[in-house]
Amino acid sequence: MPSNQISWAIGLKKSVKSVCLANFLKIIMVISAVQITAQASQSTDHAKAPNNKFTLSQRAQEELGYASGFFITEFQASSLFTPQLDVGVKLRLLSGYGPTTVLNFANTTAPGSQPADKPTGIDRPIIQAKQLIYGDYVNGRWYILELGLALFNVSGFTSEYYRYWSERSALHEALVGKYFTSNFEIGATIRSLTGFRQPDNTGLIYPPTVDGSAGIERKFDKIRAAGELKFEQALTETSVAGSFDNNRNKPYGAATRMQLALETGYQVNAQNSVYLRGSQRIFRWPDDDNAALWSTFEEASLGRSIEFRWRKEW
Repeated sequence: MPSNQISWAIGLKKSVKSVCLANFLKIIMVISAVQITAQASQSTDHAKAPNNKFTLSQRAQEELGYASGFFITEFQASSLFTPQLDVGVKLRLLSGYGPTTVLNFANTTAPGSQPADKPTGIDRPIIQAKQLIYGDYVNGRWYILELGLALFNVSGFTSEYYRYWSERSALHEALVGKYFTSNFEIGATIRSLTGFRQPDNTGLIYPPTVDGSAGIERKFDKIRAAGELKFEQALTETSVAGSFDNNRNKPYGAATRMQLALETGYQVNAQNSVYLRGSQRIFRWPDDDNAALWSTFEEASLGRSIEFRWRKEW
């Protein structure tokens, strides 16, 4: 082929690529503009999120196969510092019930025996911040940052194993639809080395984990119904630091957990509402209480839980 024809063909090919790229960019811009317009118009079709929230809940969390578990009283408070930034704190009080406690290597007594004192005390406080991306906190998308403080003081457990800092980052999206509202969240958590138990100088290195959830909810006048599916996956096993006998107490922890929760609520008035929530663990691997030790006090981590919650919003 003559050189002038080759040059013409190359130029034509480049022109076609440029036109295709330009058209592709135009399509993306049009789709984005339509989506932003739809989101802006949709955000006016629902009630705005309140500026302040306070939640008090009581959860009974039972270990499957045993008539034992925890009573967990939880306080949550949050407030809008700006229209795009919500900051809050969560605090939990723990107490145990039944003839046994959780049968894992963090228990200070032998598995199956009754501890000298039932688990009772204060769980790690968690500070949470939400940064809005678009929309609002009813219909929109936002980042979540949670900082778990290294403060843990519960009798009946080796408290050093729960004394660590943690940081969780997540992305949450809530979409108000014609028939129901859908919620999606995906996050990742990293944790520091725990405190060292004495006199054997033993500490734990918890693995990084990824988690996600998807749920829907529907309001019928003052009644609310919702369902949610959650999962958590540890990326490595729990590691041990210090003088630890792995042959006696194996530090399992490459855990996969999945749970299903159903919830119903009633709007008492403009500021107050009550909720009843039940949750069931539907999958755990390995199926051992040593798995997911970092989630011992989370909803349904022992097997099942039922929770009563009161919320005030203004």
